[in-house]
Amino acid sequence: MNHRYYQKRIRAAGFRALLGFWVLLIGGLPSSALAKDLAREGSETVQVQLTEWEIAMDQRVLKAGKLRFKAVNQGRIDHEMVVIQTGTPAHAFKVVAGKVVEDAVGKVMGEIEGFPPGQTKSLTLDLPEGTYVLFCNNLDQEDVQGHYQRGMRIAFEVMPSQ
Repeated sequence: MNHRYYQKRIRAAGFRALLGFWVLLIGGLPSSALAKDLAREGSETVQVQLTEWEIAMDQRVLKAGKLRFKAVNQGRIDHEMVVIQTGTPAHAFKVVAGKVVEDAVGKVMGEIEGFPPGQTKSLTLDLPEGTYVLFCNNLDQEDVQGHYQRGMRIAFEVMPSQ
């Protein structure tokens, strides 16, 4: 009697464990909106923080292909984000009247127009291997120096995807 009693308890415990696993699995699946966001064109997400007067990225060496830049304006004023493929060092861009002459320093791959503090914007780009600079090209009305000149620039590299 004791032997069968323990066999039933072990089977019941195993069944409860299996049932619990399935409940966690099914209950833990992402919602369709989250799943779509995670699978957005198979892109890798790069976190970008914009503040006065700097830009930070969570990664600076990336794999070629679709990359989703998620930019958060953590500053007190509007900022924008421009991505340029270039061989020019990040600090040496041509500036006229406080703004970078974007077409003169490389190939503009994409940008997020100026957006206010506290907001988050995303930009998905298909980037080939190369060197890039991400920068803010805003110029406040009362200033002679633009955000780029004040230090809002960061270089990064895109490596082959293999």
